[in-house]
Amino acid sequence: MRLGKDLENKPIISVTEGRMLGRTKDVYVDADLQELAGLYLGTEGMFRRRAQVIHSENVVLFGIDVILVKDTDVITNNKELPEVDNWKRLRQLQGYEVHTPGGTKLGTVGDVILDETGTIVGISLSRVFVKGPLAEQGSVPREAIIEVSQEDEVISVDLATLEGTVADKDEKAQAGESEEKAEVESADSIEEELTGDAADKQESEEVNEPAEERPASEPSDGGKDEQE
Repeated sequence: MRLGKDLENKPIISVTEGRMLGRTKDVYVDADLQELAGLYLGTEGMFRRRAQVIHSENVVLFGIDVILVKDTDVITNNKELPEVDNWKRLRQLQGYEVHTPGGTKLGTVGDVILDETGTIVGISLSRVFVKGPLAEQGSVPREAIIEVSQEDEVISVDLATLEGTVADKDEKAQAGESEEKAEVESADSIEEELTGDAADKQESEEVNEPAEERPASEPSDGGKDEQE
């Protein structure tokens, strides 16, 4: 998993010629916050400004250090790609309020959370206005999002789903910690057992070791003289 901002300022390389086409200045997400829609490379033109865009379908790999694209002709603009007008740049999405359907404000959007394919799996919160698991988690899973209102700049989430997924994560984390603790205790137990066996074996060998034979004492010269 990674954040959308991690893709900013990444060099964009074509796999056909190995040429650097530029750097990402921002990323686009689709209107429903389902996936990363494209890369924003800035604007061009003196009077009729156009956004330079690479559609995500032309991306081969969202790498750690670089972004690989199919070829050198993948850069387009918002005039040639009208659907860009329905997308939202990450910097424009930041600050959207996260509400329950009843209007309770839970927090504000800080970033989107992506998997390795560019699918949005959740949103990271920059501010949280409630206490509890959500405040500790600091993020909202995608399955909890009900609606994205571009007009009101509000994202509505289902609180029951949200609390359920956060609780599941807490349980998994606790289970993982318990399992790790059990593995450590088991390893310590095995080590103690092996150490004890080794000590017992050494003690047994010392007990069963035959006594060193000593040479019979020879009569002293004085005794020989007495017999003569």
